Amino acid sequence: MKPPKEKEVTWHLASDTRAVLERNGKLECDSRSLLLDRFVNPKFKKEDRSKFWKKVIETGPCFAKERQKAWKEFVLSLFRPSDLLFGRLRSRLLVNMAGGVMENAGLCLDRFGLPYIPGSAIKGCARRAAIHKLLKESAKEKAVLLGIIALAFGWREGDWSAGDPDDVSSDFAYGCQGEDWEAIRETTAQRLCERLGRRPQPGRPASEALPNFAGTVRFLPAYVHSLPRKDLELDVVTCHHPEYYSGDEKMDVALDCEDPNPVSFCAVAPDAVFAFPVQAVPRGGEDLGATARDWLKAGLEEFGIGAKTAAGYGWFDCSDEVQEEYRKDLTKELEESERARKRATLTPDPNWLEVLAKEREDQLRGRINRFKYEEQYWSEADRNEGYQLTLLHFLTVQNPDLYQKERSNPKSSVLKGLQNLTEKFGRRLP
Repeated sequence: MKPPKEKEVTWHLASDTRAVLERNGKLECDSRSLLLDRFVNPKFKKEDRSKFWKKVIETGPCFAKERQKAWKEFVLSLFRPSDLLFGRLRSRLLVNMAGGVMENAGLCLDRFGLPYIPGSAIKGCARRAAIHKLLKESAKEKAVLLGIIALAFGWREGDWSAGDPDDVSSDFAYGCQGEDWEAIRETTAQRLCERLGRRPQPGRPASEALPNFAGTVRFLPAYVHSLPRKDLELDVVTCHHPEYYSGDEKMDVALDCEDPNPVSFCAVAPDAVFAFPVQAVPRGGEDLGATARDWLKAGLEEFGIGAKTAAGYGWFDCSDEVQEEYRKDLTKELEESERARKRATLTPDPNWLEVLAKEREDQLRGRINRFKYEEQYWSEADRNEGYQLTLLHFLTVQNPDLYQKERSNPKSSVLKGLQNLTEKFGRRLP
């Protein structure tokens, strides 16, 4: 008996796209993001669905290291290491589940296939923790804290509504429930008007002079700073009563006689480390940025971020140990980048060139042989980078005789020393 043929799927693609992706009569795609955007079939069920997600996981992100490096350089051009909050994922992460073609199976990936968390989700997580703190604050301190929260996150006109404090449409009112919300609102609005230079109309509530405000703290997207070996994992949620939840009139009660329906989806794997850039604009003040990072830390550790947080998804470890570990590495990278920038401006020292031109070959060998080992073993006398560049220039450009003698000998100490110097200064041997 012949095995059943696989179902053919018709992909409606432009002819030039098909020409690139079609190989041996089949469409092949090496881009994880393109797979999810153009090759996902919402009709996939059970095994077909699992096979698709496994292919997404195995495909992996494109240019992961290069993308991480580029994002890191961009962030560090705007933020200091102290403006970053690092979080190690303690459980699987689900973000943008409702945004994909497959039902409840969306992923938040950039165009290269790397997981990231949108800035809007990060801001919402921090704001939730701030409102939770406001809710527990004493009546005397609510007006002060509410002003700080409003200044950090901004507001819309409805946030100052005079409605029922239990109305969750305004989280400001929700955070002040059980207290005199109108008095707290007006006290806070007066202080904000003074700080922002707004003038309330005579006889009107001060909150009316505060229609909309974007906030003074920047929340950029959080990209993966350190990836585990597999950045995505296959997960399953099982509905034990599919007929009952489908609205079948015959199933008024969820009985245990129905067949369970396992549904597979993808999640970001635990142990991924994300860097969360959070910084206050100049008019917000340095302290406000630090306070916002504290709120974000509390939100990530106590409430989680993304979907299914009540089931344990999206929880982070943002402990001091994690901050110290990754900020220390980042500081080292910044220092090395600054040294590399300064190296790029160095030019050979004419005084040293004059000295080297008078030395014998054995003396030159002695100088370059000291660089045959890793940089950590170089002596203090040889750590002058101006001297190192001058020696490299002299032996490869001005007087390359010694290099020409040794270039064919892979075990040569001279060649090894020159290779170490060219690597340090980002150059190539002729």
